[in-house]
Amino acid sequence: PSCEDLGITKDDMVCVITRGHTYDPQSFTYALKTPAFYVGMMGSAKKNAKVFQYAREHGCTPDQVESAYAPIGESIGAIDASEIGLAIVAQLVHVHNDRYFREKDHDSLHRD
Repeated sequence: PSCEDLGITKDDMVCVITRGHTYDPQSFTYALKTPAFYVGMMGSAKKNAKVFQYAREHGCTPDQVESAYAPIGESIGAIDASEIGLAIVAQLVHVHNDRYFREKDHDSLHRD
């Protein structure tokens, strides 16, 4: 399916992680134009700066670009792929829980 067919809503989170970063500019620009409440992108500061410029040149506002999480992931000193994956998932959980507050059921956390 094309990106237009993805049906992204205001309740969705989008992570831009393309093989070799080949389609990051186009994917990031598309993602910023959706109603998704989270857009994150993997990459170095240098690569991301180029993608940000591309997005601005292709109709994204500075506010849209600045709202993105880039580089993606919580800052935990991740080095290898599994740690980077953990950092990304941790950020997704963190942002999701900030948006959708859930009352903690402490009793269910303590098992006899």
